[in-house]
Amino acid sequence: MKLRNLLYFAAGSLLLSTVSCSHEEVEPYSGPKAGIFIQEVAGTNMTSGLVSSYRDSTNISFASAPAAITDYVLRFTIRTIGDVTDYPRKYSIKVDEKATTAVEGVDYSLSRNDYIIHPYQSTDSCIITLLRTTALRQKSLVLKLKLEANENFDIIFDSYTNSGAWNIPGDTLSALTYAIRFSEEYSEPHYWDWFGNDFFGKFTPTKMLELEKVMGWTYSDWNSGGQGTSKVQYGRMDFAANAFKNHLQKRADGGDPAREDDGSLMQLPGSYAVDYSAYE
Repeated sequence: MKLRNLLYFAAGSLLLSTVSCSHEEVEPYSGPKAGIFIQEVAGTNMTSGLVSSYRDSTNISFASAPAAITDYVLRFTIRTIGDVTDYPRKYSIKVDEKATTAVEGVDYSLSRNDYIIHPYQSTDSCIITLLRTTALRQKSLVLKLKLEANENFDIIFDSYTNSGAWNIPGDTLSALTYAIRFSEEYSEPHYWDWFGNDFFGKFTPTKMLELEKVMGWTYSDWNSGGQGTSKVQYGRMDFAANAFKNHLQKRADGGDPAREDDGSLMQLPGSYAVDYSAYE
C-alpha cells in the first residue's frame, strides 16, 4: 500500500507540474546589450601557440626604419561579448584629448576605419596610420584612443588581468583604452663620432637620413659600424663622402638644396664641401 500511495503521489505531482507549466510564460533573456572591449595580443607560447600575454599600449620608433618609410600602419583588436548578428553594428572609439599630444592629420590618420563590427563577426581592427614627421626627432608623441558605450554596445568591464592562463598572475590592463607612443629620436652613433665627422661633418639625424638615400646606410648600420657584416666601414668613407657631395651639389644646382632641421644648408667638411655660392 505504501508503494502504491507513493506512485499515486508521484503521478499527481507530475500532472500538477505539467498543468502549472502549461500556463507559465517563459520570459526572454533581457540582460545587457553586447559588451565591447580592447584586447590586443602581445605574445604567444612558442610550443602551444596559445596566447601568453596582452598589451594596452605600444611604442613605435622610426629611428631604425629606412629613410624611404614615411608612415607606419598599426592595428589593435576590438572584441565583443554576446551573440553575433546578421547586421553591421557601429561602435564608438574616440581620441582621449587630455592624454594625447599628437595632432590628427599632422602626426596620424584614422581615415582607414569604419568602426563597424561586421555581420557574423565578433571582432574588428582599429587602424592607425602614424606619420613620420621631422618633429619626431625632437620629442616623442602620444596618441590615446578610448572606447565608449553606444546604442549597440555597453561597457561591461574596464580592465582585465594580463595573463594567458587563469592561474598565472599578471598586471592589470585597460579594456577601454589603447595608447601609442611614437618617436624618431637619435643619439650620435659611436662610429660617426669616431670617423664620420672627418668625412660628413657634425652628426645630425637629417644629414644621416639624407646620406642613407645615397648609400643605403641606416641608423642600425651606423650602430654596428666597423663590424664584419656592417655596411658602414672606414674603408668606404671616402667614396661615400664624395658620392654624398655629388648628391648634395646636384640638389643645390637644381634649386632644391638640402637643409638641416633649423633651415641651414647641409654642408660637408674640407674637400667634400658643397658649393652653395648661389645661395649666399
